[in-house]
Amino acid sequence: MSQKNLELLRVYWKKFGYKNCSPDDYLFISRLTKKKLTSRGVEKAMETAMQKAGIAKKATVHTLRHSFATHLMNDDVELVNIQTLMGHSNIKTTSIYLHVKDYQILNIKSPLDTFE
Repeated sequence: MSQKNLELLRVYWKKFGYKNCSPDDYLFISRLTKKKLTSRGVEKAMETAMQKAGIAKKATVHTLRHSFATHLMNDDVELVNIQTLMGHSNIKTTSIYLHVKDYQILNIKSPLDTFE
């Protein structure tokens, strides 16, 4: 977990945490039902945040996963490390997240092209 995420979670916990929680309790709960936050609840939170930020471009929570993987790749993080961070058991699944146009490897010459 990144340091920034850890700091944000600490702020969240101080604001919304519960005093008598157990390790089996959920970290993110619905403010309305006080039960675990559903996937639809997460989607709605993102939609609301996008509206508040004035973002008109279509995006989903899943878009964030693609962006995360693409930014790692663009920062020269090795594919196997991206696979681990994404929680994928198969490298092919990870490669689906990465857009071919973003691969810097396309600019690398083949060793065969260096022979005279």
